[in-house]
Amino acid sequence: DLHSFPTRRSSDLALATPLLYILDERSFSIYTTADSKAGKTATMKFGGSAWGNPDEIAKNFNCTINGLEVSAALRSDFPLIINEKQLAESQNKRNRLDMTKLLYLLGEGEGKSRMDRNANERAPYRWRTISLAGGETSIISDETTQGAITRTLIFNVPDKVLPTELSSEVYRVMKHNYGHAGQKFIDELLKEDFDDLRKEKYSDIIATLQEKYKGLEAGAETQDCYSVAGRIMAIRNSGMFIDLMDSTGKIQVFSH
Repeated sequence: DLHSFPTRRSSDLALATPLLYILDERSFSIYTTADSKAGKTATMKFGGSAWGNPDEIAKNFNCTINGLEVSAALRSDFPLIINEKQLAESQNKRNRLDMTKLLYLLGEGEGKSRMDRNANERAPYRWRTISLAGGETSIISDETTQGAITRTLIFNVPDKVLPTELSSEVYRVMKHNYGHAGQKFIDELLKEDFDDLRKEKYSDIIATLQEKYKGLEAGAETQDCYSVAGRIMAIRNSGMFIDLMDSTGKIQVFSH
């Protein structure tokens, strides 16, 4: 249903995009792999509908790096929705999107420097965004570099993201109802003290946890639960554990 994890994740991340500026965080990408007609497109567009017409907001992978730079810049501080990765695979090899380059580009928040017609340097496109992308095949491969992977969270959905009937209903409702949640979110956000929001950044929470448990014996467990505002840099390893990284070290947590 619409309270399922993939759907809630999509709407939460779409609304969270303006927080990148407030929390001084970098852009990053979320990629969902699921079968055709599994509801991944409906889910991503459902998130994007918070800000406007999802059919106009969403793009697909049948594009160029230059085109994505422009789209990301135009949508700075809003989510960038890119669907149907398999369309990129249908392009000839010469024009095919380099997925590693794409993930780096989206995470860096700045495009390529270029010259104008008068041989003067033109300012590169810049953006802050959370990219919501999806396709039937994974966006990473054995050739994908670790740097590109750390800029991306990958979700493989073995079953349907949304039931077929609910996906159809979502499309029907979104056709005439969009843009309301984003406006309401901004209205409420403007009432907040941004300094208080920054205090809840994950780096501060990590430092607190490291100090609190610096004497914790290996293998011991705690039951502390924390909500984190901001992007988490994680090094993947086995199981559901991830290493949270900051400038002072790392702490391992169980993610669920």
